[in-house]
Amino acid sequence: MGRPRLQCQRAADGSFAMACGELETVSRLELPVLFVQFTNHSLGWIKMLQHLYTGRRYFGVDPGTIDAVAVAMACGVEAHAVRSADELAARVADFAERPRPLYLDIEVPHMIDYTPPVPAWDRGLAGNAERPVY
Repeated sequence: MGRPRLQCQRAADGSFAMACGELETVSRLELPVLFVQFTNHSLGWIKMLQHLYTGRRYFGVDPGTIDAVAVAMACGVEAHAVRSADELAARVADFAERPRPLYLDIEVPHMIDYTPPVPAWDRGLAGNAERPVY
């Protein structure tokens, strides 16, 4: 049968809200899944669209504080708030050596402050108010 296949799930705050039910399943079945959440404390993609195309009127994109590490632990998953690149490297290396359910929460800047390279957003920031169709 060999070594179990390692799994990794990346998520952001909005994805966590939709997928946190997987934590209980992964814990119960003791699956070797590494969850990596990039936390910017909002539903970032939607908030960026509102930032660019609705006159910065934000609606329903800033959920209350969710302690995702505590939620993961409550589901029986080992969980850590990672605050440095060195700590991330160490946690990932440890997971590779000892595969198990593991959840890592990494706080990142908001997209509005550091916009990722999305061509439509670049156009929006340059003043093109035509909203793209996704």
